[in-house]
Amino acid sequence: MSNGPVAETYKERLKSTGRRVGEYGVALLLVLCFFLSFLGILGILFPSGLGLGDLMRIRDLSLAGREEGGGWEHVAIPGWEGQPAGKTPQAIAVLSTLRNEVKSRGAGSIAWQQAVVGMRLASRDAVQTSRRSGASIRFSGKDSIEMGENSLVILRKVEQDPVRLTKRSTLLVIDGEFRGNLGGAEKQTFDFELGKSGARARIASGGEGGGPAEFQITVNPDRTTTLSMYKGGADVAASGTTVRLEANTATTVLESGAASAPVALPSSPVLSSPANDAVFFYRSLPPIVSLAWNVLEGTDSYRIVLARDREFRDIVAREDLVRPSFVHGNLKEGTYYWRVSGKKKWAEGPPSGTGQFRIVKDTLAPDLRVEAAGGGDGKERGLLKGASEPGATVFVAGNRVPVAETGDFECDVKLARGVNQIVVEAVDPAGNVAYRTMRLNRTF
Repeated sequence: MSNGPVAETYKERLKSTGRRVGEYGVALLLVLCFFLSFLGILGILFPSGLGLGDLMRIRDLSLAGREEGGGWEHVAIPGWEGQPAGKTPQAIAVLSTLRNEVKSRGAGSIAWQQAVVGMRLASRDAVQTSRRSGASIRFSGKDSIEMGENSLVILRKVEQDPVRLTKRSTLLVIDGEFRGNLGGAEKQTFDFELGKSGARARIASGGEGGGPAEFQITVNPDRTTTLSMYKGGADVAASGTTVRLEANTATTVLESGAASAPVALPSSPVLSSPANDAVFFYRSLPPIVSLAWNVLEGTDSYRIVLARDREFRDIVAREDLVRPSFVHGNLKEGTYYWRVSGKKKWAEGPPSGTGQFRIVKDTLAPDLRVEAAGGGDGKERGLLKGASEPGATVFVAGNRVPVAETGDFECDVKLARGVNQIVVEAVDPAGNVAYRTMRLNRTF
């Protein structure tokens, strides 16, 4: 009997402890949910890319003298570990053009920021483009790299090569597509590390007798990386061997680091239709635009690029096709530029010439002027002359009549006895219609 109150007190304490544990558990669950939500918001605000730890651990990308095995040795470059506190990093390039959403991240920074035109880039800065975005990185007057959509690159500072007396820049290509045009007045060497493969490509151009270099680097869906040379040459060091690329050749590097033997690039296609500077008119619904080019033997597919600018930065469509034709039925009013290149697996050949056409919305009826130039009264036949806008189709009494390039026309019509009402109709390329009614009288 004496243990009864003690037992009751002990039970109450157990119940109280249980309630507290439950409350703590609920509170901990709420905190965990809040933390996960916070991480989700961060994922939306900042694009994916290399983490800060990855940026800090990137090995030296300098490619100096060749080793006997055909590769290049790494040489430590002063300043790679970062600038002294309070010192502004030296700019090595400039973001010259941007399209849509482009992010940048400074060396040692954890957050991505919105890039702006004219932004100066220093050693270890990263640039990333999103879907339907692009950027141009300019190193000098004629040395630039064009970044395609969904691309990521990290830059290295310019170093003076004491042996070759040339400047050398290094870029780490992580993902996406890059098109380079090199050929400044000063001798310049660009070294590219191709993703995780460990392969390294060296491209030199410019200077006296150096000549320009044009190339494309693409990280493919299977994580291989293809380097295509259009002008100039390149050396690709991979897995202890070196592959030499001349103009119009390409190599593909596996993720393991092995590089394929050089393969010849497909030739440039020839655009066949529509004619250059063609105009497509429409009144309400956008017109169907059909683009075509010649068949290239030895190609697996074709790549067509359609853009709103001649530099192909504001891209409307980029498609890989098996057949030599492309159809688009939802283009807004404006001027468009297009080009096509042939592909042999991942290697993309030089593009065709640039085609141009316009989409014009026209809701106005065409101008139509008609007059009687002869006949009538007592004659069996009458002559109508007139003019409409160039390109219009003209019908007189339901019959189509020839129209000159200037829009002028004339038509001889047979008249019945009495008053003849003759309808003249003009239809412009957009489908707008204009009518005129002429009265010619035949008395007998």
